Amino acid sequence: MIYYVGETGAEFRLRLRQHLCQQLAGMYHIYDPELFAIGQKRALWRGMYGRDREAGLAAFAERLPTLAPALADFVRLMRFHLAPFTCHTRLRRRIEAARALHLYSQPGLVGPFQDAGIRYEPRRPDEEVTEVICGSSVVLLGLPARLQA
Repeated sequence: MIYYVGETGAEFRLRLRQHLCQQLAGMYHIYDPELFAIGQKRALWRGMYGRDREAGLAAFAERLPTLAPALADFVRLMRFHLAPFTCHTRLRRRIEAARALHLYSQPGLVGPFQDAGIRYEPRRPDEEVTEVICGSSVVLLGLPARLQA
């Protein structure tokens, strides 16, 4: 199941390192890994972004001894699927938004599995529609065969 759609213009190895450091530092949500693995989310830590964020780093450091095992298991659950594009930044962000917004609209487990409050940059009315073909070597729930960005 897809949990997050993101884009970067940075070298992926660098962005992955940044993401992992932020995850391990408590910046992002930490969910119960056993429930997460079956498509359910129970927040153990709400991260430090958004309206429902946690108090801050001091609170994270205080709770870290109890959060650490779940955090390690949660990180081990993650798999990254890459879709490299050779296009300009604006189109890449439109594709990111189209994929994410499509997932939010899905019934069943997929739509509610997406975190709320992430800002995306969808196509503006003055921009030409671009057809995007989506594919994967593994089944990704909610991933459409085609999107319009």
